[in-house]
Order: sequence, then C-alpha cells, then structure tokens
Amino acid sequence: MTQSISERLLHKAARARGALRERRKAPRGEQQDGLALRQQVGRLRKRVVDLEQEVQELRRLSPRLAELADLVQELLVPAAKRDDERLKDLLDDYDPGR
Repeated sequence: MTQSISERLLHKAARARGALRERRKAPRGEQQDGLALRQQVGRLRKRVVDLEQEVQELRRLSPRLAELADLVQELLVPAAKRDDERLKDLLDDYDPGR
C-alpha cells in the first residue's frame, strides 16, 4: 500500500499530537508527588527565613552576653584582687542607664 508523502506526514502529526496529549495527562500519583514537592519547598523556604531571623537575633544578643559574662567574672574575683574601676566600667557597659 502506497501512501503519499502528505498522508504519511499527516499520520505522523496525528500520532505526535496524541503522544503530546498523553504526556500532558500526568498520572494522579505524579501530580500529587509534584504538589507534595512544592509544599515541601514552601516549608523549607519558610524554615530558611525563620533560621535567618534566629541568626540575626543571636548576633544581636551575643555581645550583650559577652558583657554579662565579663561582669560576672569580675564580680567573682575576690575583693582584694578586684579592680573597682574596671567593675564600674563593666557595669556602665552592661547597663548604661544605671
């Protein structure tokens, strides 16, 4: 059976359109997997934002904690060895409104 070139091209085009339609129809499981992945990505993005905020908070608190540690260390030194001027400076650094 002999087909003309145009008939063969039309037949190939029709097969290609059918194959394309089939690809567009993703099985239900694959659609749900894609949805689950998008949800997971959304959760991970939110978690990254939360972690970045926590890091900023820690950066803000770290110098304050170091000041407090210096103050406590100076207070624990026996009175005979204590540098009262340094203690006053530490207290002023820790609580400037004092």
